[in-house]
Amino acid sequence: MPKSTKVTVRKRISEVATLMIAGAEPSDIRKFADQQGWGVGPRQIRHYVEAAEELFIEAAQTNREADLGRHVRQRRLLAARALNVGDYRAALLAASDEARLLGLYSHPGRPGKGGGPPAKAPLCCDERLRRYFVAFHKGDRREIEFIKRITPKSTYALSDLMLAEGMIHTLSLVHVTRQLESAAWVLSTTLAIQTSEEPRLELGLIWGVHAYLYKVRSDGWNSFTDKLGINGDSLVRNNYLGNFLALQGQQVYDQAPTVEELQAEFAACDMKAPRLLTADECTEEYYAAMRPFIRA
Repeated sequence: MPKSTKVTVRKRISEVATLMIAGAEPSDIRKFADQQGWGVGPRQIRHYVEAAEELFIEAAQTNREADLGRHVRQRRLLAARALNVGDYRAALLAASDEARLLGLYSHPGRPGKGGGPPAKAPLCCDERLRRYFVAFHKGDRREIEFIKRITPKSTYALSDLMLAEGMIHTLSLVHVTRQLESAAWVLSTTLAIQTSEEPRLELGLIWGVHAYLYKVRSDGWNSFTDKLGINGDSLVRNNYLGNFLALQGQQVYDQAPTVEELQAEFAACDMKAPRLLTADECTEEYYAAMRPFIRA
């Protein structure tokens, strides 16, 4: 049997799409193909069905912004024509429908007329998110305010532990990141000291400062988590970045200088020692960030 031409295939796909819109099942499409003398098997019928589904997908991919603008203009035209003939009821209906399109009736917890849900945003969430960040980077305040205005406000039933738990994990990540930075400085200066041909006091000072910071932050973190009755070491280990601290964290902690030793390092470099961070200050910093989430 000769191969079907592209024109014939397109025509058959269009006919299959029409049948599918009318609710035809695969068996109905095969029967139609036999009646029309297409001379194709079930596999080719499936190809026609898949191609018809692609047509449906393409038809659904509209330009939301253009559609919104067109519908707004249509309602304004209807409102103007209604006002011209004195039909104020129709004008009000057109204006109200435009307001719903723009999301002006969307208020949190306030249903629409008749007890229905609030009006949906005229743009889908991913489109609003994309436009918001484009406007944010351009500094387009007008667009930002428009997106905020048409975005529905949602209310969710959440556990009161959710925000507190999220803050704990955030603070854990902050702590681990700081400790990794100090540990990296200690490691790099250790290698520099070992490979340097002549003693360099500034390298020893850099090593001492970061080892000291590592120790006081570790003590501050443990004091903070103890205050909450939480295992701070467990939080650090459960953070994937915290696993790296296990490689040399305890060694850095054990070798860290005291306040007096670090001040002596500054003096040896002819530098005035700054006010040094304390473990209590670290504890208070973390607790201050956590305090709003643990109030009774």
